[in-house]
Amino acid sequence: MKVFIKKTKQIKEVKDGYALNFLFPKGLAEKVDDNLLDKLEEEKKNQQDKLEAQHLNQEKQAKQLEGKIYTIKTKANEKGELYGSIGEQNIKKALKIKDKIIIKLKEPIKKTGEYLIDLKIGVNKTQIKLKVIAS
Repeated sequence: MKVFIKKTKQIKEVKDGYALNFLFPKGLAEKVDDNLLDKLEEEKKNQQDKLEAQHLNQEKQAKQLEGKIYTIKTKANEKGELYGSIGEQNIKKALKIKDKIIIKLKEPIKKTGEYLIDLKIGVNKTQIKLKVIAS
């Protein structure tokens, strides 16, 4: 008997007794029929459409960020050394992006000046300029 295992979202061939006496009563599986196959196919299509829209949105955001200069003001001494440091979380706040974004910093920024920051939004990679100035 073919059954749809709910947890793994797979269609498997199992013995009738196992399906009738264990899987169905515990709600772990459903019997495969045309309605279920149509429903699964529709879910798969909806999920692909959602992923496609997400990739387009991430690509759009990467293009918007590319080449822009962002400024962060922080306290520093006369030599240009910061009293604290600027890390990935501070940069995320300055960019004001809600989507998942990965920022690559070799080490936290500890001096004023201009820095090139590598960003990864989904599968799209881009670079921005970050200007750190003393307040």
